[in-house]
Amino acid sequence: MSDVFHSSLELLAEKQAAGHKQLKEELAGMRSKLRQTMDKGLAPADMGAALAMSEAVDAADAAVDKMYAKLFG
Repeated sequence: MSDVFHSSLELLAEKQAAGHKQLKEELAGMRSKLRQTMDKGLAPADMGAALAMSEAVDAADAAVDKMYAKLFG
């Protein structure tokens, strides 16, 4: 299991709702920074990478919700 996944799971298990909120806030911050960067304008190749990162953040956000629901739902 990757360290990031393991750390996220530990945070959820130990802090429950507070851990869920913390992870969601961190992901929202990542999403905001990505949008700011994209809004400034990027080269086409960089925009493709930024869009891929944005999709990854969205997937992580969904995963956090699913882990939380599985643990405490």
